[in-house]
Amino acid sequence: MSPHYPFQSDTCGGLRQRLTPRELQIAQLVALGLTNAEIGKKLWITENSIKQALKRMFRKLEVSSRAGMVAQLLGRKKFIADEIHTPLPPTLTRPQQSH
Repeated sequence: MSPHYPFQSDTCGGLRQRLTPRELQIAQLVALGLTNAEIGKKLWITENSIKQALKRMFRKLEVSSRAGMVAQLLGRKKFIADEIHTPLPPTLTRPQQSH
């Protein structure tokens, strides 16, 4: 298993075969709490493309919501930018909230 792609092994439910690198980017941004419009702007694609991608991803993962998708991904492996195959530039991550 590659240290840069934690969803590659069969112990992760074959997630790499189920989601494309772009879908993993979208899933990561969903996990960060971005809206479809915000994700579209970050990835330079339309909001409708995000909606359609999420529908495909929900079918692939057999979930019915964004929360279900994120819970499934987080339950399988640590899901952060520096561990996925196509890491997001720092400008695409949300700033840390200070308490």
